[in-house]
Amino acid sequence: MTPLEELRHSASHILATAVLRLWPDAKLDIGPPTETGFYYDIDLDHKFTAEDLLRIEAEMKKVADENQPFLRKEVSRDEAVEIIKARGQERYKLGRLADIPEGEKISFYQNGEFMDLCAGTHVRYSSKLKAFKLLSIAGAYHRGDEKNKQLQRIYGTAFPTKDELAAYLEQQEQAKLRDHRKLGKDLKLFVIDEDVGQGLILWTPHGSIIRQELQDFIGGELRKQGYSQVFTPHIGKLELYKTSGHFPYYKESQFSPVIENESLARILKEGCSCGEMMARLEAVSGRLAEQVNQRTGKTTIGPERVNGILMNVVLPLALREHPSEFEKLQALAAPDFSLPIKTAALRLFGADAKRVPLLKTALHQQGLLQIYNDFCCQDLSDCTQCQLPEQLAQWR
Repeated sequence: MTPLEELRHSASHILATAVLRLWPDAKLDIGPPTETGFYYDIDLDHKFTAEDLLRIEAEMKKVADENQPFLRKEVSRDEAVEIIKARGQERYKLGRLADIPEGEKISFYQNGEFMDLCAGTHVRYSSKLKAFKLLSIAGAYHRGDEKNKQLQRIYGTAFPTKDELAAYLEQQEQAKLRDHRKLGKDLKLFVIDEDVGQGLILWTPHGSIIRQELQDFIGGELRKQGYSQVFTPHIGKLELYKTSGHFPYYKESQFSPVIENESLARILKEGCSCGEMMARLEAVSGRLAEQVNQRTGKTTIGPERVNGILMNVVLPLALREHPSEFEKLQALAAPDFSLPIKTAALRLFGADAKRVPLLKTALHQQGLLQIYNDFCCQDLSDCTQCQLPEQLAQWR
């Protein structure tokens, strides 16, 4: 191990020492160093909290201040079994002992009252741990197998100096601010909604512009290099995945290639499209919200999302096309933002055949198309199954 790895490996042992002082019934699995720090997997009925991390950190500092030496002890396999049982750690440690090939040296490292099955290496004294920080708690299946029990993994990091630790923590804070999930939400570029699926992106109008520009740029660069573009389906028959060799790996490591029957039944019952899910992101008409909620049988679009198309589309266009009539239309819209566009236009302009088509044309060219792009999966020229309000569909 490198000196930094030794320091972090020793930190994981000091972490385990502190945990057993605070929770003597904890069962330990492994605690290796990592590229950015260390962790220890722990089996304990008590669920660790952020407050617990502070308590463990404080206890780790006590262990470090005790200047405990790290002592290596080589033993036989039978002696190792006895040591593990004597410490009540047979649940996971006996399995780790069995992983050591016959004929290979078996060793324990001891610091203070703590002793752990370990090949090493470590720092000479616990006082070498001067700059460390416990970072987070996560679940981790024993040996990475979801069929096994989920343990609690405590992550931490350690550095030779406090300045190096402070610089690393500051870097991590800056990385959080630049995290694409946070930026996507804050800048209203995209949303990830669990009702659609984990990691599946719903692009907003602003995000769609960025995505399209990137696609255009990449496409242009590829064409310069002589590539031709093709489009293939996102999904295919199960036999295709078996032929390609992907099938055995999808369910365990990524996702099931076949949708579960329960999920499929729920989707068929609700009939809610991804386009309708996008309606959650921006204010929509009361009519659209009512239609979606009626069909899904639940409040897919809540009242806080309802804001009439009149106010968002008709009024700005009316101001441009008919400035003198703006106040009249605004007064009409104020009592009921979900008032149908056509009804409002007719009430304002009467039977004036010259003025209604002007507003209608402006809506179609500059407002209606955008609404379709935002909330409809169908092309504007083929809206036989459009879910938009009827007054918009009949103006296409």
